[in-house]
Amino acid sequence: MAFFDFLNGIGNYNNYTTGRLNQRHRFVVAPFVQDITGARVLDLASQFAQYPQTDAKDRVTLIHDDIYSDLEQRGTRGETFDIVSMLGILYHVMDHYGFLVRVARLNPRLIIIDSEFITSKSPSIRLIRERTDNVLNATADLPGQAVTIKGIPSTSGMEAMADVLGYRCEWMDWSTLPEQDRVGLRDYFRDKPRCRGTCIWRKVEATE
Repeated sequence: MAFFDFLNGIGNYNNYTTGRLNQRHRFVVAPFVQDITGARVLDLASQFAQYPQTDAKDRVTLIHDDIYSDLEQRGTRGETFDIVSMLGILYHVMDHYGFLVRVARLNPRLIIIDSEFITSKSPSIRLIRERTDNVLNATADLPGQAVTIKGIPSTSGMEAMADVLGYRCEWMDWSTLPEQDRVGLRDYFRDKPRCRGTCIWRKVEATE
């Protein structure tokens, strides 16, 4: 049984939605089990907030707060985490560098980022419009605001930000996933520069 198969038949979950979760787990979580085991993890926006094992539930603390102020407060208190994961939030923000600076202040050795990126050799952030009436989209900044702006960083932009913050950026190769296993994952295989992907930031030690 795959990791998220237990969800089949619960609420709106079906083979299509759990298939997406299972393949994302395969690429975004499973390769880092050794890193995660015994680690203190901060999962921002809790994209994978399903914990099938009761012993895992007992070790989870759920915080409902503004993500910027929470990160700021944790940094001010000197809190640290071994791993920070961002599996569904970075494409909703505008100040990507400021957001990632707040994360870096927590001194994680590993940062896992799953988001949309623009494939480009030019370090940049592309601005796009997004409706606010979809719960999966960015939220309004002003009362009654129907459309907002969000930014999509380029792949080389992510590498540049990682470098100046003391990390090495590596990319997961989604192209290795067989065609028959790509159900529900169309956003990872778009034939255009804007595509979903996964990058890993590993902290560069002073001796490197």
